[in-house]
Amino acid sequence: MAFCLVCLASISQASGTSLSETNNGLFLAFGGEHSGTNEPMRFDERIVWRPFCVTNTDKSNIELQYPNARYGIIMRMTGPDGKEVSKTGLGDIWGSGSKWNQLHSYKDSKLSSIFAGPYRPDVGAGGGQWLPASKDLFEMEKPGIYKLEIQMQMFRHTASTDSGEEYRNLIRFSSIIIKVEKPNEK
Repeated sequence: MAFCLVCLASISQASGTSLSETNNGLFLAFGGEHSGTNEPMRFDERIVWRPFCVTNTDKSNIELQYPNARYGIIMRMTGPDGKEVSKTGLGDIWGSGSKWNQLHSYKDSKLSSIFAGPYRPDVGAGGGQWLPASKDLFEMEKPGIYKLEIQMQMFRHTASTDSGEEYRNLIRFSSIIIKVEKPNEK
């Protein structure tokens, strides 16, 4: 298992995709809308994310339910100087995680479905869900390489005849760091 994760991590570096650590057999992949190399993501491209499972069969899709951004996403960014970058108004909505610790049950937030299947390096995070571009989330004033940290949480569907138990398995994924580049303006 550890060998597979090392292989996935090395493949992800080649495809421009960042992976979270595995949690309960699941992990998240993040990438840029157009990124396809190990170069930093551009500051003006949307961020795409997608869940995957460590199984190797296409028939093992796992249903996840993710909450709205205030309950499910925390984002931070540091600039080329290593200092924290302020969020924009949109960044406060998408990345504040203001209700992060209030998510205990599937009833706490409106949930949306997504399925985790086996990881395919040729797809990376492609076909996943979109987040706004870094430039729309943070006050990226100076050119250079920024570090965007993202953490997400969501529920794993659990087979149960009790509808109250269906989505009680809350999974908090590890933070990932994405390098984001703001080029010099010409």
